[in-house]
Amino acid sequence: MKLLYCLLFLCFITLSMSEDPRCSQPIASGVCFGNIEKFGYDIDEHKCVQFVYGGCFGNDNQFDSLEECQAVCP
Repeated sequence: MKLLYCLLFLCFITLSMSEDPRCSQPIASGVCFGNIEKFGYDIDEHKCVQFVYGGCFGNDNQFDSLEECQAVCP
């Protein structure tokens, strides 16, 4: 039984480590005045959402399409 718990724990650790780091960043609209449609992974909603990117000082949690976001952050 202990072996089963150890195996489950190792599987959980492996899966959690394989998550793309972009998916854990907050969505950042940036401070510039662009009006660029992007998609980002919303940690609280556990899904990809659309947002408006200003064009500068964002982060890596931005994708050009919903499909791309969902492929990286399932």
